[in-house]
Amino acid sequence: MSDTDRLIKLLGSESGDKWLEFMDYVNQNLSHILKRGKPRIQDIENSIIGKSGFKTWKDFIESTTQTGGLGWKIATFDSWKRAYSIVCNYEFLRDLELSASFINTIYRETKPNFPKTESEFNEFLALREHTAIAKQQNMLKVAENRAEELTSENNTLINKSNIQEVQIENLKKLLEKSEALNDKLLVAEKRVSQLEAFLEISQKDLIIAKKISNTKSARLETLDKYEDMSLFKKILSHFD
Repeated sequence: MSDTDRLIKLLGSESGDKWLEFMDYVNQNLSHILKRGKPRIQDIENSIIGKSGFKTWKDFIESTTQTGGLGWKIATFDSWKRAYSIVCNYEFLRDLELSASFINTIYRETKPNFPKTESEFNEFLALREHTAIAKQQNMLKVAENRAEELTSENNTLINKSNIQEVQIENLKKLLEKSEALNDKLLVAEKRVSQLEAFLEISQKDLIIAKKISNTKSARLETLDKYEDMSLFKKILSHFD
């Protein structure tokens, strides 16, 4: 197995000591190239980088495995490099089979007071877990309180909705009564119009009847006067 194939295999797992094996190889064989400053061309050519056909460590990491590279990301290597430097300062971490990302996380949380021994490290992890559980429980309590508030608000909305439904039903009933009353009013108005028309006709009939009555009265009065006349006057009245 070539060195490139071995490194690719080590990249398959970040947990345990696989990533440490990868970084140990890099530290042992490429530290003179990866240190600060520009590396010598001869050093690159004689390393796994140059032998794989690349001119820089970045190109070697990010090029595909089909072209001889590692098919990886330089950002991940930088993360592993930070964790590796912490492991070098605190050797007890090697035996704990921790991932690089976890070591970096703990370092950020404890900086600048990273635990100096495995015992201190375990105590911190226990306290961290306790804090996380308490925080989770607090968040759960907040969520439960919020759920109760939402339930109360929902019940209030339901009550308002029920009240509104009752009000709507009452309005519908009022509208139905109003429509029925309007129908009755229309019938009454029609009846009044008929009565008015009948009264108007009756008044005209009364006027005609009164005229007829007056005419008859005049005739009767004339007849009465005629009856009271003497025979001579009756004869003369025919010549008037």
